[in-house]
Amino acid sequence: MEAIKSAISRYLAKTHLAFNYPKHNIILSMISFSEMFSKSLTSLVILLILTLSSTAQDKKSKELDKFIAAGMADWQIPGLAVTVVQDGKTLFTKVYGVKNQNKADKVDENTIFCMASTTKAVVAIAMAMLVDEGKIKWTDKVIDHVPYFQLADAHVTREATVKDLLTHNLGLGNADLLWFGDDLDAQETIKRMKYSPAAYSLRSSFIYQNIMIE
Repeated sequence: MEAIKSAISRYLAKTHLAFNYPKHNIILSMISFSEMFSKSLTSLVILLILTLSSTAQDKKSKELDKFIAAGMADWQIPGLAVTVVQDGKTLFTKVYGVKNQNKADKVDENTIFCMASTTKAVVAIAMAMLVDEGKIKWTDKVIDHVPYFQLADAHVTREATVKDLLTHNLGLGNADLLWFGDDLDAQETIKRMKYSPAAYSLRSSFIYQNIMIE
């Protein structure tokens, strides 16, 4: 609302009234009144829309804040950090609670959280975006994009698709020991997958695993 008041004040400053009391004349001096009024009115409308939009966003932020606080209480979550980004613009960001339920250290913007398998959803969305953009296809062979990709079974290596990487049915068993607790880069970890024996044939079963995604 302050922005609207400011615009009105600027408009009145441009449109001045001159009073000539000795002659009991009131001279109204306006330069291009209709043009100025039209521009000012347009500006006021834009400012009003922006103000209402900001007010609506503030209301949504308060609702989200209340929802998060209630969720923390229901699920007994000691602390978390939330950021909402849309079209490259940060709409909401806030930290809550403590780092450890047994200590008083509060969560801040530098607190590091373990995302764990939450990243699987992030990776899947990123892959879907690439598919939508036409940069890859779900049916693309993995080796066409990652030439050093190799499993114990040569047939599975040749036939594995991008979709297979996300559906846990390539025949690979739990292979977490190939990457957990070491400092190998992603390429070296992928090269080591050929040493993990197949647990079942391609797409015939399902075993949850991390290495294809993480």
